Amino acid sequence: MNGIVGFERTFTRWEGNYKLSQNRSLVDRQNMSNAVLETLDAAGGAVGVEMQHNLEANE
Repeated sequence: MNGIVGFERTFTRWEGNYKLSQNRSLVDRQNMSNAVLETLDAAGGAVGVEMQHNLEANE
């Protein structure tokens, strides 16, 4: 336990990443989008909609 050191970090900003699995195959992205759209969570549904828009834009 002598080698474990705790520390604190203060963050001044967060940056997001807009990825939505674009490095996957088209079939994988469609399946993930459909699965996310079926969730009951409003935020999850919104992500599914964004994934659908991303798929349509890249066709």
